[in-house]
Amino acid sequence: MAAPPPPPRPVPPPQASLVISLPDAPCSTSLAVQLQMHADLVMMLCSEALTTQPTFANVKVSAVRWTPNGNLVIFRGPDTSPATLLSAAHVLTSTLSLRLLLPGPSHMTVCANVKWSKVLVNGIPLCPDPAPGSRVHSSAALHASLTVHNPFYAALKITQIPSWV
Repeated sequence: MAAPPPPPRPVPPPQASLVISLPDAPCSTSLAVQLQMHADLVMMLCSEALTTQPTFANVKVSAVRWTPNGNLVIFRGPDTSPATLLSAAHVLTSTLSLRLLLPGPSHMTVCANVKWSKVLVNGIPLCPDPAPGSRVHSSAALHASLTVHNPFYAALKITQIPSWV
């Protein structure tokens, strides 16, 4: 008689992190920034900046990595909550903006690193008025309409407004 299979091992939840991106920077700039600052150096700079701020001295960074898209992912330490890490984002971005050699003005955006999903919605009319020559809904109008008329869509955390495919 065969032994029963072992119970499945619980999967630990993903470690909370932030994504810092340079939305105005072309891909070549993002790659140049990655070559300029290795992830270990970025982690050291972030840790030093946080310890010099009394309000954020308890915020710990455990790891940093560059993504293929040129975004920087900063992982929190074990005793740092995701909300605390997000509240310290301005310290991290100001520190990095002083060290990164960016061509021209560029602002960094910061958001919580969340798993993305793609939603495909069918049956949406392209135009509010079926008359010939009427304009197609804009992405903003589509988003507003879906938010008002679709309770499931309204409950989603939208990170990018919808677009026509």
